[in-house]
Amino acid sequence: MKVIKGNVVAYCDRCPRSYNTGLKVFQQAVDLLSRAEGWESVEHGRGWKNYCPTCSDERGYDSEADGIGIGFTQRRSIEDDWD
Repeated sequence: MKVIKGNVVAYCDRCPRSYNTGLKVFQQAVDLLSRAEGWESVEHGRGWKNYCPTCSDERGYDSEADGIGIGFTQRRSIEDDWD
């Protein structure tokens, strides 16, 4: 996600889709994308990957961490607390 002209814009990490949220506050944009627009954000290593609704439905797991429940609506693995 990037801030362009004061608005948070999400970019899919799998296809060329983007979505201008029209929001200036990052957390509000994240909430809009995940709850209303169907985007998925998945922790990947030390960063995050964003997927549009189409790619979210089609994607396989990008890493082992994807399969253990890390994302907007899922709990972190207990193992993450022991780094």
